[in-house]
Amino acid sequence: MATNTPPPARATPAGSRPNYWVPALVVAALIVGVALVTFNARTRSAPNEQVEVPLATVIGRTGHTATTLSDGRILVVGGLDDHGAVASALILDPTTRQWSNAGQSSAARYNHTATRLTDGRVLVSGGCCSPGPLDSAELFDPATSAWSSTGSMVHKRIGHAAEVLSDGRVLVTGGGDETGLSATAELYDPATGTWTPTSNMTTVRSAHHLAALENGKVLAVGGCCFPAAINSAELYDPATEAWTAIDGPSSNDITVELGVLPSGTAVAILAQQQDAPGAYAVRFDTDTESWLPPSSITPSMFRPFPDGVVLEGNQVLVVGTAAPSDPANRNEPGVPLAQLLDLDGDTWSQTSAMATVRIGPSLSALPAGDAVASGGTLQIGIPTPVTMPPAAELFRTSEASWVPAGTMTTP
Repeated sequence: MATNTPPPARATPAGSRPNYWVPALVVAALIVGVALVTFNARTRSAPNEQVEVPLATVIGRTGHTATTLSDGRILVVGGLDDHGAVASALILDPTTRQWSNAGQSSAARYNHTATRLTDGRVLVSGGCCSPGPLDSAELFDPATSAWSSTGSMVHKRIGHAAEVLSDGRVLVTGGGDETGLSATAELYDPATGTWTPTSNMTTVRSAHHLAALENGKVLAVGGCCFPAAINSAELYDPATEAWTAIDGPSSNDITVELGVLPSGTAVAILAQQQDAPGAYAVRFDTDTESWLPPSSITPSMFRPFPDGVVLEGNQVLVVGTAAPSDPANRNEPGVPLAQLLDLDGDTWSQTSAMATVRIGPSLSALPAGDAVASGGTLQIGIPTPVTMPPAAELFRTSEASWVPAGTMTTP
């Protein structure tokens, strides 16, 4: 079995999974029985039937995954468009900024995970489509652009997290199903294509974050326990299959991202819980299993809630929408805002803004220290064609600027 570990800088927690608030809101809605009914009523497909995507179709989507492949390309899978869950997959070549077709997964799904394995394949698991959360999983091979089935998870999950262990297995934790949120965890073995239960987390979590540490343990941070956010953290030891509760990076603020620097240090990106939150970063000391002092706070405030990604070069990129100039005017049009943190010098710099306001985009870190933002919505609520931008954008760290990265169009 391969034992090499994936690159340290990752786009979204657990390889790739949607932004924090998209799964959190949907899972919370599942608990009260709203989300599934809403999206099932709006989809044109029959229950359990994937939405077929015609050729040359431009698709804006949210709740999708965007996984950085071994060769630096970005694999986008599933999500929601204005008709419901989709099964289509696309690949972006950041060098040419062109999109290509990557076929269709076996099931339409959103708020799933897509985890790059040590052999380069991508494990897609769980998520939701009509009529409910899924336990199915499948594999995408970038070398052949082929999809294949693999074993089903022990539990149905939506809004869960996944991370590759040092021995190549995949740890999947939390999420929820029709019965509520979960603390359960399980392990996937790529060599056998099977799933086995492991010990439960110390608390239920959904839309949380996982990061594999240099010592082989996995750090779990934050998440949602309807109706409030979770601020705690815990460590999983694969050798003993035991979880240990530890302090979170903040007792009050919300973790919007967790990543790992090239040095192996885990970094949490947090947003203050207030009307116009600032963002900051906190590093985790693996030796003492404790959090270091936080960085400074962004000089400009955001509307709740910004998104972030940990980049190579010891940098953190935070994107979102600028807080209104008049705090009392919540209807003031949104203005994109992006800020870059240099962790070595603890200094923030304002970059050029994205061309489009995006709530809940997928942010993907690239090997060269750049990043790609794809999908999201212009406003919180049920997606519509007007509120779902199909265009992606590429952040060039060397220039601190954004450039168009094409539209998510099948060829």
